[in-house]
Amino acid sequence: MSYMLSFLTKSEPVLPDSLSDTERLRGQRLYLRFSTLNGISVACLMDSILILFAIRNQLADPLVAVMASFIYITMPFMVVGKSLAARTGVARAWALGWGLRYVSALLMVAAPSLRGWLPPSAISGMILTGAFGFALFRSVGSVGHKPLAGEVTSVDDRGRFLSGSSMRINASHLVTMLVIIVWFRYTERMWVYQAILAIGCLVGLYASTILARIPESAMPRLSARRSLRESARHMWGHADRRLLLFAWCAGLASFSLILPVMMIAVKNGYLISDYAALSFSMIVLLGAVLISLVNGVLAQRHPPRILILIYLGGSAAVAAYWAFAPSGFEAFSVAFSFLLAGACKTGIMIALNHYFLEAVDDSRRVGTTLVVQILSGAIAGLAGAVLGGGLLKLLADGGLQGLAVYRAYFKIILILVLAAWAVMRANLVPAGATR
Repeated sequence: MSYMLSFLTKSEPVLPDSLSDTERLRGQRLYLRFSTLNGISVACLMDSILILFAIRNQLADPLVAVMASFIYITMPFMVVGKSLAARTGVARAWALGWGLRYVSALLMVAAPSLRGWLPPSAISGMILTGAFGFALFRSVGSVGHKPLAGEVTSVDDRGRFLSGSSMRINASHLVTMLVIIVWFRYTERMWVYQAILAIGCLVGLYASTILARIPESAMPRLSARRSLRESARHMWGHADRRLLLFAWCAGLASFSLILPVMMIAVKNGYLISDYAALSFSMIVLLGAVLISLVNGVLAQRHPPRILILIYLGGSAAVAAYWAFAPSGFEAFSVAFSFLLAGACKTGIMIALNHYFLEAVDDSRRVGTTLVVQILSGAIAGLAGAVLGGGLLKLLADGGLQGLAVYRAYFKIILILVLAAWAVMRANLVPAGATR
């Protein structure tokens, strides 16, 4: 790919001191086009599809929970992306990371075809390795996400643009999932999973070429050259930035502990088909699309810190439902819990990104992005892999079976989320504040 070759042939691309209005608008169009394509590739390769793919390949629940946490565990590799951004700019660094993540994912595509040639443990190892590489290179590239969004927007249009980008991602994700669900309606054979993953890789590779073309100024590259230690000191030395860091940790940890285990619970707790499980995944996306539309209006009336609290409270409500889930499968209530989970996950991420761009000036966005995402990713990864996976194993080893395992799990998670909400409420919103 051309942008990969550029890393080898041109280490210091010429970047302007600032972007013109025309360049910003062109950047927004390219960014939104990438968002649409990214939604398609994400639908094929992340969340529910990978969880069901892993279950179909006989990975145990704790390993599935660990796999779901890779996206957070690998965030320290953002330091590699920082080095690339300091050399070539954030757009090309993001593009390279995104391209390599889909190359890594091809290992998962190949794994089931080797069954019979390799022992089951080796097949599981290939899937976990491919998933780890997929997450690792995502972390390398994601260093460009927030700085590039800041580059192509202004204070006046930032909230609208972020909501619009989220809506593009989730709408294309939703349509793609609908196609996948219809496909599963007729067959759930392993080759279908492999074909879906392969399609996601091809679309993702093309989307990464769009990223490389997004214009940027020299500021993000200069920001990337600041030391990580300096960025950490700056982050910790300002109260508003410390609050942002705490909010990011709470938000990501809630995702890693709730959504993946919801999918495991509805699949293994109620013993429904892959087709039915994917239907609930589509409902998660519907919630994400709806909140993307609504959040654009809410962001004009309330600051992002208020919205973070609202969405984190909604996550607690989801945990409460599963803590006391009905013994029999009730499609409507289960569907509503997935709708609310999807809305809260997307809402928190939009609000966190908006809060970040408000709290951090453009000369420090690359370094502080690393500080925020590495620390919050480490916490969320430990929460998902150690706490989440460990709890599921401990509860199963303790004699619980079926849905009882997941009820007990979510009772513990509910307490933790409520505690996080209380701490955030005390710090994010001063007494008597409404904005």
